[in-house]
Order: sequence, then C-alpha cells, then structure tokens
Amino acid sequence: MPSAQGTITFVNASAFGASVYALDENGNENFVVDLSPSQSSKQDTVAGQVWVVKDKDTGQQVGTAMGKAGDQTYEIKFRRSRGGPEPAGSGGG
Repeated sequence: MPSAQGTITFVNASAFGASVYALDENGNENFVVDLSPSQSSKQDTVAGQVWVVKDKDTGQQVGTAMGKAGDQTYEIKFRRSRGGPEPAGSGGG
C-alpha cells in the first residue's frame, strides 16, 4: 500500500544554523539541507517519514519531525547553553 504524500517546510527560527536529515528505512541519516537563521526549505515527504534536525555547528540533535499526508511546517527553534543546544522545535499543520 503506497504511503500518503505530503510536504514539510522547515523554517529556521533559531539564531544558529541548522542541518536537516531524512531517515531511511534502515534508520540511517541522509543529509538534506543546511539552513541559516531565517531560511526555509520545502521538502517532499510521506506519512511516517522521520526527519532529524541538528545544530549545524555542534552536530547535536535539536529536534525531530514526522512526515504526514498534506502540507505541514516545522519551525526550528533552539538555543545553546553551556551543556549544548536546548531543543524547542515544533510541528504543525
């Protein structure tokens, strides 16, 4: 049974660069795009596809998103602290 198609727009609302990766069926991260602050990128997705967002400079994961049918927006928000980035991303529809 084919998966439902959709799009996900990643919007970098943080003050730092972010990197977006799509997970494949084996759980491997595949690099998709780097986003500077205020940049956005629209990607095709399917329902259930997992996306990982990382702090571009540190490589630490700051969020995840899940693909779904239709269009959605994922706002990337994170701050850095002494211990590393503090995730605060949000999904939406």
